[in-house]
Amino acid sequence: MVINGRPLKHQTMNSVAQHKIGVAEIFHLFKDDFLKLYPQPAEHHQVMHLIQACRTAKLGGHLQTCDHCNFSKPMYNSCRCRMCPQCQSLKKERWVSARKNELLPCSYLHGVFTLPHEINILASRNKDIIYKTLFTAVAQTLQKFALDSLKGQLGFISVLHTWDQKLNRHIHLHCIIPAGAFGRAQSKWIPSKRDDFLFPVRALSKVYKAKFIQMLRQNFEKLELPNHLQKPEDFNNFLDSLWNKKWVVYAKQPFKGPEKVIEYLGRYTHKTAISNSRILKIQGNTVTIKYRDRRDNNTEKNMEINGSDFLRRFMLHTLPKGFHRIRHYGFLAHRFKNQNIEAIYKALQKCRPQSSQQLNAVSFFKTKFNIDITRCPQCKKGTLCANSRPPP
Repeated sequence: MVINGRPLKHQTMNSVAQHKIGVAEIFHLFKDDFLKLYPQPAEHHQVMHLIQACRTAKLGGHLQTCDHCNFSKPMYNSCRCRMCPQCQSLKKERWVSARKNELLPCSYLHGVFTLPHEINILASRNKDIIYKTLFTAVAQTLQKFALDSLKGQLGFISVLHTWDQKLNRHIHLHCIIPAGAFGRAQSKWIPSKRDDFLFPVRALSKVYKAKFIQMLRQNFEKLELPNHLQKPEDFNNFLDSLWNKKWVVYAKQPFKGPEKVIEYLGRYTHKTAISNSRILKIQGNTVTIKYRDRRDNNTEKNMEINGSDFLRRFMLHTLPKGFHRIRHYGFLAHRFKNQNIEAIYKALQKCRPQSSQQLNAVSFFKTKFNIDITRCPQCKKGTLCANSRPPP
């Protein structure tokens, strides 16, 4: 049996544990059954095609030849799809490095704003509106508290996550927030009163909840609603019921510093809900994955999922085309970010550290895995050079 251009060691689907498996292999095995049960829009079909074709001859590539022993091997192109577990590692490392270069000489806080699971019924058909509303409600809430409490403007980075460890929909926003505000008119830095505290989370939760529900109410005519919510009175009753739900807001100083939070978020900024390393085996019609149980002291456990249901959960987290998962706000917004950071360093009478150089693929593998990808794997002496396209 051949999957994704590579032969499996077994001739049946009964056990694929011996083969290095990933999301692409699961699509090859279960996509037809999945599509019969859960028809998908055209843009999802494109995502599935790219994941299956990633790093295979379908996307083309080049032939690398050793300049010492003439050993050759084909290198196939990546799909660069942001849903693909194999892609964008280099892009992620560049993002992490760039964010570290922008860190201010102050303490940071890590904030998380969640949506109650009752919103999921709306998110399934209205991803764009729900996700945009979440970003806007959180940004307006944080800036309102900054203006009232610190008399300045916050700068923060927000990253959207839509999953939990079991691939279920769990919509929440991570925020990396410097503990202070920038008085733009006076070009001064206004620190928070405590390094480990910015605003009271209960008050944040109430304002954030009110803003989100108000924006949903205003978007009633734009939303694609299930039958039982299509009447205005039914929709308003649904929104009123959300007031009694718990809207979790978490804000705490990073345990190991802001660099670690950026690295943690970097795992998800350019990738999706599950990495291939978490997929343990495929046996029969089930896929076994490992996950961490947050309710059981973060204990690592295994879980079996039907192959079609695995793909259903995986595709829940496909973002609308052109949607930005990472957004920068306040004095860290892209347009004036560098000028504002320079002004803050000047106000604090400190020198801004020199930026590190941007990583390329060779330096990325060297620093991250101590692997020289240009070294010939056969003779260990020569250098691999791209000189032609591989044969079909």
